[in-house]
Amino acid sequence: MSFRKKSGDEDSSGSWLNTYSDMVTLLLTFFIVLYSMSSVNQSKFQAMIRTMTGKDSMPGQLVVVNATSGVSSNSNTGYVHNNNAKGNQLPKTMDELYQYLVNYVQENNKQADIEVTKNGVGTVYIKFSNAMMFKPDDSELTSTACSSLDFLGQGLKNMESKIQRIQVEGHTADTKIPNYPVNDWRLSGERAASVVTYLNESEKIRNSLFISIGFGKSQPIASNDTEAGRAKNRRVEIKIYGTEANLKSAGAVLKGTYDTSKYPTSNSGAGVAASSDVSSAASSAASSKASSAATASSK
Repeated sequence: MSFRKKSGDEDSSGSWLNTYSDMVTLLLTFFIVLYSMSSVNQSKFQAMIRTMTGKDSMPGQLVVVNATSGVSSNSNTGYVHNNNAKGNQLPKTMDELYQYLVNYVQENNKQADIEVTKNGVGTVYIKFSNAMMFKPDDSELTSTACSSLDFLGQGLKNMESKIQRIQVEGHTADTKIPNYPVNDWRLSGERAASVVTYLNESEKIRNSLFISIGFGKSQPIASNDTEAGRAKNRRVEIKIYGTEANLKSAGAVLKGTYDTSKYPTSNSGAGVAASSDVSSAASSAASSKASSAATASSK
């Protein structure tokens, strides 16, 4: 007696081939991915990880370096930086460090946020605007700040043996708001410490070179009566002293942070004006008394 197959119940003896071919394709893809990962450029991978896992909520700047051409590209701005161009090699002297930083500022259009000056023998001065470095009333570095500090840190590390001091100073502004909830001394100190910690940990620059100081609102370089003035007063200053620098005389040259008439100047014209250290407590007090009441939203 013969039985007739029901409609739709056809022979499926070859269906396993489909499953097998799919599995082989997936395995092949998997091994191709493993092979590509085995030859990953470590510097590119670490740069990607730092950008993706950064604590800051702002988008990071991923810099990818071509090992053969020495050209790096900024994924956010499209800027291409040629590390082999004149003045952009890792510095070996204080003069080269100055030019290294000036080139970075100019080529990245950061003149509004970073000021670089050299004054005297073996001294380089850098001033960062607070708007680039931190969020209001906060001491956590932004991703933009980390990108600039990475560049600075590479230069410092390359000439670590030729530096005797890296002094980082934090400054806030006087908001003129009574009982402001954020303490100026603590905030300025924490901001300076954040910069020191980042440079120390990211580039492994030795601890003994660093000095971290918080000046609070005691050393304004502009009037606190206007928001523009307060924006200038919120800043981080870094003073780098080479081994050939006389710390005492260099400190005298940089004396008077809030006194704009005593700013160090640059002869090259490539850098920009910069500020300096403290003149006297009496002058600071006089400046505070002269400032009239104004409102502001942050330090």
